[in-house]
Amino acid sequence: MAEIEAELGIKSTYFIQLHSEWYNLLERRSFEGIKQIQSLGHQLGLHFDSRFWNITDESQLDKAIEFDKEILEKYFDTELKAFSFHNNTDFTLSCRKEKYGGLLNVYSDYFRGKYAYNADSLGHWRFERMEDRLTEAKELALQLLFHDGMWQEEVLPPRQRVFKVIDDRAKWMKETYDIHLAAIGQKNIDWDGDINGND
Repeated sequence: MAEIEAELGIKSTYFIQLHSEWYNLLERRSFEGIKQIQSLGHQLGLHFDSRFWNITDESQLDKAIEFDKEILEKYFDTELKAFSFHNNTDFTLSCRKEKYGGLLNVYSDYFRGKYAYNADSLGHWRFERMEDRLTEAKELALQLLFHDGMWQEEVLPPRQRVFKVIDDRAKWMKETYDIHLAAIGQKNIDWDGDINGND
């Protein structure tokens, strides 16, 4: 997606989670993928999960967001400018100030008042189809939210798209395990014997 946008001259902000249960920013594969996104001219933002920190009060947000922000900035050698909430709740939707933790809040009153919003959350266009929104061009500015795992070559319902991402990652992890053991010359024993051919 980042490559397609770069080819079209589009600059996006990719919001990434420090505490995701779906990917690990500290592993090489994720790190290199995000560095590639940066190299294409896109910005990084923080995708903040208030539930990780058990935040229930707006006064707690600044400290937690600033903590996550500093880690991502150091790790990816960049300056973050904005954050978005992950899996909004009534509480996070009530947090309407322009900034928290030194980052622009893309759910603030400013953005809600100035930009229309369209999202593919949960694998479907929850308000209107993006194509219709762009074709009609009723708004001067539109904030689009995409989840890259929802956009795949094969046409699948949202649940199966998510399962495919999970299965693809599991397959990659298994292959990585086998490759690693072969590279260091260790036995890789299964029910049928050593799969490296060293029975």
